[in-house]
Amino acid sequence: METNPYYRSFKHTLLLSFVLVIPFLILCVMGIFDSYILQVFDTSIGSLFYNRGSDLLTKIVIAFTTIGNPMSVALIVLAIAVLVLVIQRDWKSTLWYILTVFLGAAVLNSLVKNVFQRVRPELTHLIEQEGHSFPSGHAMGAVIYFGALAYLIYYFSQNKSSQVKQSLMGLTVIFVLLMGISRLYLGVHYPSDVLGGYSLGSAFLVLAIDYHRRWLRANKSSKF
Repeated sequence: METNPYYRSFKHTLLLSFVLVIPFLILCVMGIFDSYILQVFDTSIGSLFYNRGSDLLTKIVIAFTTIGNPMSVALIVLAIAVLVLVIQRDWKSTLWYILTVFLGAAVLNSLVKNVFQRVRPELTHLIEQEGHSFPSGHAMGAVIYFGALAYLIYYFSQNKSSQVKQSLMGLTVIFVLLMGISRLYLGVHYPSDVLGGYSLGSAFLVLAIDYHRRWLRANKSSKF
């Protein structure tokens, strides 16, 4: 079994996923013990972004952050799923994308939020925001649904050059960073909430992508 390349690849995936989730685990421990270092980190970093702009910038940030709202994500995922199904005729990838976003950005995030039940920052929120704070659903969701989309684009791309891969990764990183910053700007999350969402979301996405590869490899006739 040790010589099986699929087994070795899966071990590497598990290792990468574990490395990516380490910041989330550290933040969990620091949050449980109400770490002073965590408080300083959240206060000092958060103040760099909170409401640092004009009224016009605030309107732009509010419009941008709505992309990560549950209803917006649901519509985006539905549209992408339809496109994959109609254009690529690939029901497995369609189902994979829907389940990846639903299980990661919705179910897992909600479960973790309910476990820690962290109260949102005591700031004037520039938008109405309910629910708990840790980890940020917008940050975690952006990693998962935009990262999974970038993966599918690369997967179906006829040109799988390193340049295409780097461009997709670059766009994903920019989008994810902006989504996290928007939550800090609006005062609805601590920096540790955003970092925790990035960490947990990345770890989940790595496992999901690995499963997609193995699923399709197990059955080449995934298209109808």
